[in-house]
Amino acid sequence: MADTVDLYSDRGAKLKSGVDINAISPMRNAAIKNIVTGIKRTAAVDLAGIEKTLATSAIGARVERSLEEK
Repeated sequence: MADTVDLYSDRGAKLKSGVDINAISPMRNAAIKNIVTGIKRTAAVDLAGIEKTLATSAIGARVERSLEEK
């Protein structure tokens, strides 16, 4: 027996109850796959770059140098 879920709107209204989890899998449902792809595309960030910037304080150093030059 497959797991089931209830689907809700963004306003909290129940849209459908007891939906098979496989029905909303991006591997089987093209609409869900498009949603997941869109989220990945908009949420992609360079975490390694952010960590490096935070570790080296590179942004802060640039700001300090520009202030000293004035």
